[in-house]
Formats: sequence, C-alpha cells, structure tokens
Amino acid sequence: MKKALIALVALLPMLVQAPAADTANATKKPAAAADKSAKGAVGAAIKKLTDDQIWSDTKPSAKADYYIYLSSASWCGPCNAEMPHVVEQYKKMGSKVELILVSADSTKEAARGFMDKYGAKFPCVSKAGGATLPGYTAPNGIPNAIFVTKTGKVLKNGHGGEVMNWQSICKAGAGADKAKTASAKKKPAGKPGKARKA
Repeated sequence: MKKALIALVALLPMLVQAPAADTANATKKPAAAADKSAKGAVGAAIKKLTDDQIWSDTKPSAKADYYIYLSSASWCGPCNAEMPHVVEQYKKMGSKVELILVSADSTKEAARGFMDKYGAKFPCVSKAGGATLPGYTAPNGIPNAIFVTKTGKVLKNGHGGEVMNWQSICKAGAGADKAKTASAKKKPAGKPGKARKA
C-alpha cells in the first residue's frame, strides 16, 4: 500500500500539468491557422482594419491575389455615373480579385447611403482605412482606381473607369510578385476567378 501511495504521489504532478499543456497547445493552433488565412501584405493589413475603418457590412477579403482600391464618394458626379457599371463588374469578379471602395465621404452613413443607392455589395473602408493598405496612395481626384497585387505592388493607378478593364489589368499583372529570371517562362494567367453570385 505504501508503494502504491508513493507512486500516486510521484505521478500526481504529471497528471495535474498534462491538461494545462494540452490547453496551451489548443490555444496556439487557431492562432497559427488565422495567420495563414491572409495572403500577402494586403491580406495582413486587411486583418488589422478596425471596425471604425470598415464602413460596410462586408469586410474585405484577405485571401485575394489582386485588389482594386476605388476612391469614390456620394457627392461626386462622375462617381455616381460610374457606380452602376462598377457594381456590374464586381458581380463578375471572382475570389481572386477584391474590389474595395475607399470612401471620400466624411461619414460612414453617407458612404453606406451611396452604396445602398446602387446595391453595391463590395466592402467599403474610410480614407483612414485605405491609408493602411499597401499600395494605396491618396488620389489627386476621384473617381480613382489603384490595382495592386497581394503584396501591394501597384499594377495601375488611374481613373475609376479603369475598373471596367479589371480582367486585362489583372491578367497583365499575373506573376508581378514573382522574381523574373532569364530562364523563367511566362505562363498564361487564365481567368482571375469564378464569377460572384448576385
């Protein structure tokens, strides 16, 4: 009996510590999985956006290969004129391309009203939120579109109407993040992704 008691006392610290070690490992695994869910510098920056910076119900995807930052506002005549076309193009963009409206409106309510007016379902961030995104620069005028890779490499910075050319711009930018060597052969980019459900 004395030997059994000594053995139990010797095993007791291991029995008490084992669940704590398993709990520590269990909390580490989801954090590691969360880190892998973002693609590139843009995805990582999106993960850091705050609720005050996201002005839509939809949070930007952190898993896209290409991003389009569209600077626009409710009070801008040309922005209003192009928005129905932008909404239609967004429906054709797959998961590899994310359109983010960077609002020049002064309030979240104005930005949401602008998006609701056109049935826009893409994410919207404040100017402060846009400023945190790699490759974004404040435009001299709006509407303005900046096309970037997941690393933040700028493919094109131009008029907001360039959103209509998103497929050719993204296709031309395929492989822009990869180091080009003399022996590397360029592969066709294909389609940027499957169409979104309306």
